Amino acid sequence: MTDVLYRPAWLDSGDEKTSLEKTLRYFSVVSGLKAELVDDCGVTLVSTENQVKDCAFCRLIKKDPIGRRKCCRSYARANREAAKYGEPYVFRCHAGLVAWAVPIMIQNHRCAIICGQVLMWEIEDYFLDEITMMVHGLDVDLSAVKQAALELNYLSGDKVQAISELLFVIANQIMNEEGSVFSEQKSMSAYQAALSDSIAARKKLRGFFPVGGDGRHSVVRDKERALISGIRGGDAETVGSRLDDLLIDILHSGGSVPDVKGRVVELLVALSRAAVDGGLNEEDMARLNSRFYEELYQKETTEEICYWTKKVVGIYTEEVRAAANKDNFQAAYAAAEYIRAHFKERISVHDIGESVHLSDSYLSHIFSETFGRTITEYLTSIRIEYAKSLLAKQGLSISEVALDSGFEDVSYFSRVFKKSEGITPRDYKKKQIPAE
Repeated sequence: MTDVLYRPAWLDSGDEKTSLEKTLRYFSVVSGLKAELVDDCGVTLVSTENQVKDCAFCRLIKKDPIGRRKCCRSYARANREAAKYGEPYVFRCHAGLVAWAVPIMIQNHRCAIICGQVLMWEIEDYFLDEITMMVHGLDVDLSAVKQAALELNYLSGDKVQAISELLFVIANQIMNEEGSVFSEQKSMSAYQAALSDSIAARKKLRGFFPVGGDGRHSVVRDKERALISGIRGGDAETVGSRLDDLLIDILHSGGSVPDVKGRVVELLVALSRAAVDGGLNEEDMARLNSRFYEELYQKETTEEICYWTKKVVGIYTEEVRAAANKDNFQAAYAAAEYIRAHFKERISVHDIGESVHLSDSYLSHIFSETFGRTITEYLTSIRIEYAKSLLAKQGLSISEVALDSGFEDVSYFSRVFKKSEGITPRDYKKKQIPAE
């Protein structure tokens, strides 16, 4: 199935569009990878479909309208993340494949080049199980999807990084200065203007309601504590608002550029400790800070310092969130492995939580986020699949199959089986073992 493209007027208004399309075509011919230019809603504007078709796996997923919408949402999210950092963003799509988004601005419209749909690891049984969960609810042939997964391209992490960086450099060299990814000066000026407006408003307010020195310092300390707490928890919204408040305080108090740098360094030291408390590796934090302090030394104006500080603190927050997500991902998969090893036994969410040292509620939350289904649904699906394999064998009664699959009640087993497979266990058994 080919992509349905639309052509917004702004896309055809610049000469760089033609060069970009040529570049994407050449890239696809050389790399053998399909590339798509998408807008901030994830809708495809330009595609190299004529040079490289979607892989069989993607074609199967996109045949279903829900699958296509999920692809679109995956692309939109990747576009936002790539734009946030102004660099290639490697991600897994909703169906589990690896792709990357290269941010680019065209005529002041935020876009991204999406490429990939590959694997970065050798396929193992757990990945096929994961595919089953990720395509749950789509009208697709599961066996065909799994077979297509076995035919996917495999690229090492180094190659993925190199290809995405190369595409990023080439694409943005084509764009003119106005269309490059993030005009730093424009963004910095807008941020400084917002801070200046807040400072002016605060001065006016304090003219009516003056705050004494001790009270003011107390308010600043409260803001710092709230900011540190936000970093520790990876709370981007809290971090953003509290940091703006603190930077306004720093600018409002006056002082030279070296004074402002000194205040920022003090703040970053405290936030670094909070990021480590939040789960960021100490060595990674040390490498980040080494780079950050060198960058701060080069800043010559308070405008540059404030804008740079906001970006750095944003990186701290995202790194903490990424570390937490990685831990959650590993915990969810450890829980899934425990379920597969013990599904025949009488196990509860509490038992599974204890196996990965997490509370019942927190494990349930991260498990659902990772696999798109509850722990109970996952456990039941494992038991049903095992029961189907037993029903295909002679010599076992329905009761024996139920008990051996982890179901203590035969009636309940029959109801759950029929709900899952649309047929009773007895009828399923008859189809698998014809009468002699």
